[in-house]
Amino acid sequence: MNTALRPMSTSEVLDRTFHLYRNNFLLFCGIAALPPAMILLMKLSLLMFAQAKLGDLSSGIYIGVTTLLWIFLFVVGYALAGGASVYAVSLVHLERPATIRESYRKVRLILGRILNVVISVFLRSMGILILAMLVIFALALGFKVFVNRPAPEFAVLAGIIVLALLLVGSVVAFFLYARYSLAVAACIVEDIPARQALRRSSVLTKGSIGRIWLIYILTTIISIALTYLLLSPTLIWVAVSVAAGAAKGQMNQMSIPLQLWNHVGEFLASTIAGPIATIAIALVYYDERIRKEAFDLQYMMQAIDGPQAQAASTAAAG
Repeated sequence: MNTALRPMSTSEVLDRTFHLYRNNFLLFCGIAALPPAMILLMKLSLLMFAQAKLGDLSSGIYIGVTTLLWIFLFVVGYALAGGASVYAVSLVHLERPATIRESYRKVRLILGRILNVVISVFLRSMGILILAMLVIFALALGFKVFVNRPAPEFAVLAGIIVLALLLVGSVVAFFLYARYSLAVAACIVEDIPARQALRRSSVLTKGSIGRIWLIYILTTIISIALTYLLLSPTLIWVAVSVAAGAAKGQMNQMSIPLQLWNHVGEFLASTIAGPIATIAIALVYYDERIRKEAFDLQYMMQAIDGPQAQAASTAAAG
């Protein structure tokens, strides 16, 4: 019997997360490397473009087309890598062997559904924040058109309204993102359509939004710390150069190597720290199913019935 299939507290989920991550480091980092690799290639292509001398029109067309292309590729890669990571977690958590190739092969067959989930979650969560930004833009435009020189108290009131809209929009966006955070896991593990996966996530996360937020906050802090650690050579070099009063020409000569290292450091940080949140959220999915649906008992019964059904089938064939 799998002893990991039991209700876990938030600290136990994090402990199990680092246990799986440490024991399957190459597996999860290999899967998670795809989206950061696409971002790295996009930044390197833009860096190479910055060294080329093109006209303003050619520059605008190149940047626009390249950006749209890389955004599309990143979304596809993000869906692939996220789904493959969840599938790998579902295997290793249930003490089954998992490989990078098998994880991507499984997810590739249902990529359309996973893309649907990813885009739906983004539109439902970030759409609120985008709407708040549009309202702020409309208010700013209205103030500029109808109130050329607002009174000081009017400007203070406008600032309070803007901050309130941003705060409310951010809280609602984070709440909705946490509410649908288990949709990808439900889509892959239960093999259900995107809309049903979103509904399953809203049911499973009921009463657990707080600990999902806590997991995201902790994993974000780890990612930021790792990023600054990998970029520390650049930060140290800049600090030493400023302290030594380096000439502007010397700073420009070092800019390209520094930019290259910054991009590579961000790639490594995202690849290494990225799987942590995915593993933790996948474990929350299993934990919520255990708490609300007795998934541990269902899995145990399937494990018992499997060999008996196979033996009965063999006997009947004989």
